[in-house]
Amino acid sequence: MRDYEYPELIITDNGKVIVPTDRGVNLIISLKPNHGFANLTTLPKDKAQVIIDGEVTNLLTPCTTGILISGEHVFTLIEKWYRPLTEEVMIRDGQTGQKLCKGVL
Repeated sequence: MRDYEYPELIITDNGKVIVPTDRGVNLIISLKPNHGFANLTTLPKDKAQVIIDGEVTNLLTPCTTGILISGEHVFTLIEKWYRPLTEEVMIRDGQTGQKLCKGVL
């Protein structure tokens, strides 16, 4: 027997599949995403720099992030002459969350 584990971007219901290695096997597996995205918008000004979980990105608002593992993420938005804004955003499996940050920039 050999264990196969899926990358963290997809999950099975139990997270693991065991396949016998001594014979061929056809598997039908239902996979679901373990990731999502976030749409970020800032008002009254756009073009804020986006930092995700402490990592500087090349994104400027308004924007949609790349793939993010499901769960809580910390977004920091920075624009010259304004106070930085830090927000926690929950990313849900297979969804694109919307975050509108008003009065910050």
